[in-house]
Amino acid sequence: MKNKKLLIANIAGIFLLLCMIFSNTAQAASKAQIKKWLTSKTWSNKVEDPIMEFSTKYTFRFKKDGTVRLMGHRNKDFGTYKVIGKNKVRITFNKLYYNGAGQGWTKCNGKYTATIKITGKNRFKAKFKNVEYSGVQNGYFY
Repeated sequence: MKNKKLLIANIAGIFLLLCMIFSNTAQAASKAQIKKWLTSKTWSNKVEDPIMEFSTKYTFRFKKDGTVRLMGHRNKDFGTYKVIGKNKVRITFNKLYYNGAGQGWTKCNGKYTATIKITGKNRFKAKFKNVEYSGVQNGYFY
């Protein structure tokens, strides 16, 4: 009877261990899939007014090495990204450039962050925090 209880306890322990291993593997695979999905294209916000498109359109470009570039009206910001959950990515922009009229590209001090949440097959929602030198707005990118 004692051996039977010990055997059941060992089987339960092995089962829990296998569940943990497969759970971590599944999470790693989903992070890899998200990274592949992000790097598969250039992501831009939709602008309804063609006259204002030059000043309100922003474009993300994610690279496989974990870096990201955000380009928009007079802005060129670079940073890094990390998948932090099943459908969430955290971005830190720490190399900020502004193109002032007649001045060319000037490096700005500071940094800001963005959290993106995948909301569909071909879109994500970006929420920016502490943006000072960019005109980028919270919203959807396609």
